[in-house]
Amino acid sequence: MIIVELRTSLLPPIGSTVPVNRGEERFKQIESGTLRFTEQINKIVNLPEIDIYFSDNTIDSDASMSEKLRSIIEDNGIKPMYNIRNDYGGRNKGAGLIEMWTSNMDTISKYKWLLYFEPRTMLNDNEFIKNCLSSPGNHFKVLEDGIEPHFYTGLFMIKTELLIEFCKNSDLEHMVNNSISIEFYLKNFMDNNNYEYSEYKNKLNLTWHDVAQNRFIEF
Repeated sequence: MIIVELRTSLLPPIGSTVPVNRGEERFKQIESGTLRFTEQINKIVNLPEIDIYFSDNTIDSDASMSEKLRSIIEDNGIKPMYNIRNDYGGRNKGAGLIEMWTSNMDTISKYKWLLYFEPRTMLNDNEFIKNCLSSPGNHFKVLEDGIEPHFYTGLFMIKTELLIEFCKNSDLEHMVNNSISIEFYLKNFMDNNNYEYSEYKNKLNLTWHDVAQNRFIEF
């Protein structure tokens, strides 16, 4: 069975040392991204058995959401996971993400595969998720944009036992102290341990808002 995780941070901490957008702009992006994801996944014929979770480490109930986002979650049978431990996210987004997965191991371990998506991005077609759900595997988009090849970690699929092993072997303080991004950290883990993964050769056809440079990037 497959777990689909829609991971957000609706109310990022004020003391965060990493660039984030806040308030209405962020809420609208997450609303739109979540709605678009559900629209794209609902188009898939012969959809396998999946459980979709909306995980957010910055709220403890849906009272902090907009009415529209609550409706999207309820109307699509999405399960909530709130108030998740994430002490590292304000210093290193990837370390915070690993900490969240570690906190949710009991849930994640019930599934064989995890399809991960960050709804602050807009998914413009369903080809990648359709490929993942019809042929589950370790599926990643590898980016080579003038620097060391790395994973795009806003959308990917991984075997849960590998994800759990990755979390258990991660040094979060090392990531923070050396400003290591999860895009490189996860790829190095897969490569160094000779774990097989398929590289998605097509465009992901999604749009991501780069807060640091205040621009939209298409992958």
